[in-house]
This record gives sequence, C-alpha cells and structure tokens, in this order.
Amino acid sequence: MNSEILITGATGTIGSQVVKKLLQIGIPFSVGVRKPKNYIPQLIGGNTTHFDYQNKSHKLILTKVKYLFLIAPPLNKMVDNMLIRVIDEAIECGAKRIVLLSGLGNNSWLTNPNPALRKAELHLINSALDEYYIIRPNFFMDNFSTGIFSKEINENNSISLAAANGKTSFISAKDIAEVITKILINGYKHKEINLTGGEALTHQEVAKIISEARGALVTYININPFDFLIKMRKCGLNESSITMLQTLFESIRCGFSKEITMDLEVLLNRKPESFYDFAKRSWSNI
Repeated sequence: MNSEILITGATGTIGSQVVKKLLQIGIPFSVGVRKPKNYIPQLIGGNTTHFDYQNKSHKLILTKVKYLFLIAPPLNKMVDNMLIRVIDEAIECGAKRIVLLSGLGNNSWLTNPNPALRKAELHLINSALDEYYIIRPNFFMDNFSTGIFSKEINENNSISLAAANGKTSFISAKDIAEVITKILINGYKHKEINLTGGEALTHQEVAKIISEARGALVTYININPFDFLIKMRKCGLNESSITMLQTLFESIRCGFSKEITMDLEVLLNRKPESFYDFAKRSWSNI
C-alpha cells in the first residue's frame, strides 16, 4: 500500500461513492476488497489490497494506514467481533482517524436494529483513539435505484414492503459519501453524526416521485410482516439479514424513521438532496 487512506467496502453503495469523491478531489487512497482480481481500478479507482473481515489479522494491511473508513458487511448481526478486531489492530498500527459507518437509531435502546454494530460503536468510543467518528445515516434512497428494491421496480413497476404508512427521511448515498470524505480528510468537531434527508416521506409518496421520474407508474403495495418475511426468503436472504430488515421496517411502521436532523446541513453548508432531485438524477436516462 502506498496511501495513508484505506477505504473498506469500496464496491458497495456507500464505499463506491466515497471512492468517487476522493477521485474527484484528487486525494490518493487505497481500497480494501475481498476479491482484488474482480476490482477494476480504472473504473472504480484507488490502489487495491486484499481485505476480508474473516482474516485472523489485518496488521500487514493496516501498518501504514492513518485514515480508515470502516464499513461492516451489510445486514450482518455478528459484526461486532469483526469490527472490534480491525479497530484494535488499526489503533495498534498507528491509525490517526477512524470513520465508522453505522445506522440511524443504533445508539438508541428503543430503535436499535443492530446491537452487534452498537457494540462496535461503543468499543470505538471507549478506545484510546481521539479522532473517531461514527456516521449514522437513515435509509438510502439508492435502495430503490440500484439496491435491494430496484429489481422489483424495474421488473414489476411496484414496491411491496411492510412499511404501512410510516414515514422515512431517506438520504442519498452521494450525500452520505460527501460527509464521510470531508470528515475522513479534515476531521470534525463532533464525534457522532446522524444523517437524514430534509423531508420524511411515505413509500406511497416515494412511488409517486419515482413514477414521475421514470415516466411509468410505480405502485406501492403494503404487505404484512409475515408476507415480507416470505418475500425476503425468496430473494435469497439469510435469516439473520431478514430479522434485521424486519426490525428496520418495524421502526418505520412505528414512526421512528421520520426524524430529520440538521447534521448534514451544518457540516456541508447546504441542504440534503431531495428525493425528487435524486429520482430525476437516477432515472433521467430512461
């Protein structure tokens, strides 16, 4: 590795956007991916190194890393040991700054969908590292355009979820990445940052906005939690991931995901991207 910045999860929704931002501003960095041979530097950017949470040690990779962006494997309820080991090794190897991606509500006993990730948060908070940062975004807008819900939209013109009429302050991956990149490079006065969009929408409202952007009707279908479980199993998700998703959608139904924070606006000196603008950007070529 010939960079002091290491980005994990570089092929994922958030990591790939962080990579784009670093390339845009011309900051050298390295990426840690499980399958370096499948990583295409000219398309994604950065120097490539093998990084797998299942490895017993990461010290060889972390030796020269001063600034680490750490993202857990998605929808994994057993991430605490993986993350804690990497956090400890990074600090031991001389890391100056660690930015950990978490999720909105993970610091609340009432709404926490991932207790294991909260353990990793607390471990970082209580570590000897002064410059730690925990980023907690709400649901990604990108889940509808390129993520877990995009296939149903593209194939069936529908969004069938167990969200009822609950509202969510969705946020774009692009906005989240801009916050992460700024803090990774410059640090910040606050250690814990809660990120949301500037408006809270129901999934019916989301479907209407996507319909307008696509020029084709997209219908939201509210399904009960049991049918949602069956649907996720058919999608091939494991039981641990399904349990986490069920908890997340229960939080939506209960009104816990409608919170709107000012953290992004204060940090970036602008408002978050609206779902309307995100949809126009995402489906403009259709």
